[in-house]
Parts: sequence; structure tokens; C-alpha cells
Amino acid sequence: MIAYKPKKIGILDYNVGNINSLKGAIEKLGHKVIIGKEEKDFVSVDLIFLPGVGSIKRAMKSLKKTGMGNFIKKQYINQKVPIIGICLGMQILFEFSEEGNVNGLGILKGTVKQFKNKDCHVGWNIVDYKNSSKLKSKKIFYFNHSYFVDCKSNLIVAKTNYQNNFPAIIKSKKFTGIQFHPEKSQTSGANLLSSLIG
Repeated sequence: MIAYKPKKIGILDYNVGNINSLKGAIEKLGHKVIIGKEEKDFVSVDLIFLPGVGSIKRAMKSLKKTGMGNFIKKQYINQKVPIIGICLGMQILFEFSEEGNVNGLGILKGTVKQFKNKDCHVGWNIVDYKNSSKLKSKKIFYFNHSYFVDCKSNLIVAKTNYQNNFPAIIKSKKFTGIQFHPEKSQTSGANLLSSLIG
């Protein structure tokens, strides 16, 4: 799939995340990718991705040390550049995580909770969308996580089920959070990334 209008896409490197897989998936859509660690790296991008594989404690430590946590908060307030958080990159947007009992960025209200018996949700699962102009009907995506977000329904675009129903996609203003990994979800993931990037 080739993008109709190539865009400049930023990926924040905050010492966690599946950066190379995400970079490759976006480049296959015809977009240019910039990987950055500092605010100056994202001055001219059209959209920013927060990748997510790893520990939220390590992620928050890195975001605090580099000041990029405050940068993400400013983007939410100013609404200049859309941001898409994937898996851990979605979870850091919320107030608190049971993983390590640490505070997230607190941009969105909600708690990151652990599955019962410390289970890990790994593999393909059905995602049910609410009504949306871009995201419709049921699709199957690849998940790999031990924690899920508990938040108010007004943030939820789509849900899935593993032990219980939980958000698969959330949205607030220009911020979108995705619990699964579109970069590892083959055609359905490529189509979703294309829709979100625009």
C-alpha cells in the first residue's frame, strides 16, 4: 500500500519500543520517518508515534530525564501535532499503572491494570469498533501485553476481550492510543496505520 500524499512522521525514541518494526511499516506506506529523542527533532513532523514494548517504569524515567514527557503534554494542550501511542506508548498517557506502581503522564484519566494471575495477552484477537468514519466493523490485530487500560467510555473507540472487555483503541482530541501492535498486524495493521496517518 502506497500513501497518496507522503508525510513526515516522527517516532519518539525513549529507550523502549519496537522502533524498527514501526519504522518499516510506516515507510512501506510511502512516508518519511524521523526517529528522535529531543524536542528539536520533531519541529517539522506531521505526526508523532510513541512506540511501546517494555517497562513503563523505565519509560517514565526516560521521559522525565529528557523532558519529553512535558513535550508530549504540551502537544496535547496545543493540539498542533497528532500523537499515536502504541501499547506501552498508549499506557503512559494515563494517570497510574499497576506495573511498578508508577504514575504515568496523567494526560488522560484512567488506570493501567494487570490481568488476573499475571497472564499475558499474546496473539491475534478481534477488535470491535464503535461508529467511526475511518474505523469500522470488526478487525483482527496482534496483541502482546500483560496490562490493560481502565478508563471512561467516552475515550474508547474500540474494544477487545481477554479475561474482560478493555479498550483496544482510545482517542482524545488529537491523541490516539492503540493497545495492539498495528506494525505486526499485517494487512489490517497497514490499513489502520494508513487511515490514522491520513
